[in-house]
Amino acid sequence: CVILLLYIEHEELVVRTEELTEDSEDSIVLKISRLDGTEERVLDNNVSGPMNYFKGWIYYAKKDGIYKIKIDGTEKQKIFNLNNETGMLDIYNGRIYIGILDSTDLNGKHFRHQSVPDIPIGYSFIEKGCFYYAAITEDDEGGDCWSIYRYNLKTGAAKELLRDAMGSLIVRDGMAYYCSGNGIERTDGEKTEIVLQDEYSESISCMYYTLYRNYILFFTGADGEKLCACDINTGKVYELFSSDILPQIDISVMENSVFLYTGFKDDPIYRITFENNKAKLWELNGL
Repeated sequence: CVILLLYIEHEELVVRTEELTEDSEDSIVLKISRLDGTEERVLDNNVSGPMNYFKGWIYYAKKDGIYKIKIDGTEKQKIFNLNNETGMLDIYNGRIYIGILDSTDLNGKHFRHQSVPDIPIGYSFIEKGCFYYAAITEDDEGGDCWSIYRYNLKTGAAKELLRDAMGSLIVRDGMAYYCSGNGIERTDGEKTEIVLQDEYSESISCMYYTLYRNYILFFTGADGEKLCACDINTGKVYELFSSDILPQIDISVMENSVFLYTGFKDDPIYRITFENNKAKLWELNGL
């Protein structure tokens, strides 16, 4: 079972967490290999959370803290203690952001805690000095709704950009992309635009889409089996792949590559490359 995937492009390395058995919570290992699955080795055992990469080091979470290890498997060290598991580990401007805006430097020192309005529910993004996140808030009728906030990491100022969004949250150049009843929209808090609509708006899978270069990659169809790309500048949609291997696959962009994986045991990992205005789908052997 592939739980998380990280691609180090300049080294052609794939790092992933993998569940060895289904009946033990301590069976998740951190593995690294070449892109073709060769030279595989285990970096650590009993990992439990997210991971990230920065300048030759892999940073990852275990139940008791944040660790870092070099990509050759050496110099493993615990750099920060945790009391609870975290679902977020971002690296930005020389700091590691953990959970709800707790942060340390890259050696686990100089801890900071920054309070944000409401509680992030898992969708978060850091760009250009701002933390974007989704939170459950109260709507005008007293019920629950899904809001998007922008929090300035330097000043501590927070702004609610939008209410009644849904699905994954992605940020590009100050614009927050999200799902709505109209399809996929984007907003900076002042201006809101529909990016993807028409025949795709009702069948798009709001949990499985991402931004790659100037395109939204998304699944559509009755069972989410069709992978498409939408030009964010023109709104034009291109159908890339339609196959019974694609339903309910996580889609991730890491550096300049796109990966698809179900997360289920024994299912393959796929990589998309774009050459000469054509998209190619590759199955990664041995992963």
